[in-house]
Amino acid sequence: MIRRLQAQRFRNLEDLDWRLDAGVHFLFGRTGQGKTSLLEALYLAATSRSFRTHRLELCARRASVPSEERRDRREPSDLGEGAGESASGFWLAAEIEDADRRSRLELSWGSAGGIERRIDGEIAPATRYLEAQNVVVWTSGDLEILVGAPQHRRRLLDRGVVALRPAALRTLSTYRRALQQRRHLLASGRRDVAEMESWNQLLAAAGSDLIRRRQEYALLLDQQLQEATRWLGLTWPAPRIVYRSSPRDGSDPDRFTAALRRTMDEEWRRRRPLVGPHLDSVEFSWHGAPLAERASAGERKAHGLVLTGAQILVLEQAGREPIVLLDDLDTELDAELLLRFAPLLERTSQTVVTSNRRSVFEPLLAAGAPPSSREREPVEEAGDRRQDGPRRRFSWNLEEGRVQRL
Repeated sequence: MIRRLQAQRFRNLEDLDWRLDAGVHFLFGRTGQGKTSLLEALYLAATSRSFRTHRLELCARRASVPSEERRDRREPSDLGEGAGESASGFWLAAEIEDADRRSRLELSWGSAGGIERRIDGEIAPATRYLEAQNVVVWTSGDLEILVGAPQHRRRLLDRGVVALRPAALRTLSTYRRALQQRRHLLASGRRDVAEMESWNQLLAAAGSDLIRRRQEYALLLDQQLQEATRWLGLTWPAPRIVYRSSPRDGSDPDRFTAALRRTMDEEWRRRRPLVGPHLDSVEFSWHGAPLAERASAGERKAHGLVLTGAQILVLEQAGREPIVLLDDLDTELDAELLLRFAPLLERTSQTVVTSNRRSVFEPLLAAGAPPSSREREPVEEAGDRRQDGPRRRFSWNLEEGRVQRL
């Protein structure tokens, strides 16, 4: 779990130093105060990736608000003492702990030097950084995963694959590089068979591995969608995930290569790739039909939370308990249905929930309010499931980019 989050020059947040305990943290604030940005900072600090954008320059606050005191920290190389409105970078740090260890993750991005990841002060590759802390996030934008274009669901599978085995990031990178080179060659109209064959070999090796990993994760996720539906006490059938690879038998490198050769002439003619996992079909079904056609707005949000629960269960099964981030949890859900999802908040050692409606969560807040400072119990150890009662709950207010305890 994350014990401390520090942020400098990040989006519309004031520079912050936020300390968190284990338990459920409710973050309230009006629209536009930075609630989603704070969740993004937690996610980015823990994973080195944003759930909102692949362009990290958009996360940098252009105008820097002077801090009352400078913290002892490492900054991006292009953020000097005099950085003001011209600053174009950000810095994040997360202190994490589990039952076995404590670590400090640092992430900086600057327009001059790009992204830099550190673990306990040492430069770290992306694969090692991703091993440190798993995070499951749900935002309103993630409804596209359920009802939007297929690429959103392909990204869901890839995030799951990498969360289980961070080394799979190399497979993804290799596949994307080979695909990009094939696209360029096909678009050029230059029929260089020898060059194409070299990229085909690389594409088939990485693509078949990616398909195999996606198949494995899709199967795990489908099983846990059913388990999450039962665990949350919902009376309707669980959604199902249906995965069809491109090519159909693409988990076998030889069959992948054969499919590339069969479509080669057509690819040259149309000047674009026609085979590969970038074209995989991934769909959610419900009651035997596409979920997008069956589910109302409220049911879609409910299914999204079931999906979040399933992702948590998959990671738990692999021994990698995540922290959970839920943005605007109450949107599209009535109070009665919202309370049905209370077990989702209790599942892991740390959950952060945002909302602009404190009144909706009063029953949950009362159930697990932390003791006063004089009565405060010792902080639970990471991994303690606390089955004997509800997790401690904390209320925070976010206004104009500042976090305050309620």
